[in-house]
Amino acid sequence: MAYLTFQYSSVYNRFIKQRSDNPDAYPDQATLTNYLGDVEKLWRQRGEKVLTIIETRLGIPWDNKEHVCYVMGLKRSFSNPLSLGFLPNTERAFDVLTHEMIHRYFIQRDRKLVKTDGFQQLMQQYADEPLPTKNHVPVHALHQHVYEKLDRQKEMQEEIANLIRDEYKRSWYIVQEVGAEKILDRIAARPR
Repeated sequence: MAYLTFQYSSVYNRFIKQRSDNPDAYPDQATLTNYLGDVEKLWRQRGEKVLTIIETRLGIPWDNKEHVCYVMGLKRSFSNPLSLGFLPNTERAFDVLTHEMIHRYFIQRDRKLVKTDGFQQLMQQYADEPLPTKNHVPVHALHQHVYEKLDRQKEMQEEIANLIRDEYKRSWYIVQEVGAEKILDRIAARPR
């Protein structure tokens, strides 16, 4: 079973802070460490279930069992290295961390899942879409599946409503129009 460990790295945060748009507004170590503790507590309650839902739905086990999540003072998060930004609340952080773990799932095992015929056909179907839209169709489909399994449809709708980038709005629109489960059936190692 895959799991997350959470870490604060002063070296990493110093590096990120130096490159941030507003270094004076960057949270201090105590603030980030407290935030890390709050996020870790919430992840311990629900996170293992998220990782199991992802693995079960698409039929490929997690390649790496341990995933280290660094906390940083930017609002932006990314999947490699797994880095969670400083967000206004832990529920939002949980959803963003889930999103980043889905990205990690798709790129694991030498990108085995993204090399399947079904995945390649899905990418070809949306070849005319901007790259962020095309790449997020399977991510958002799987994220919707997770939201539904955790009975968090309200939070999903809030996330969609608060999106700023048109490319991400478009990918969610595609998922809603086509159906998350239909998209996932196309790319799953073993369809439901």
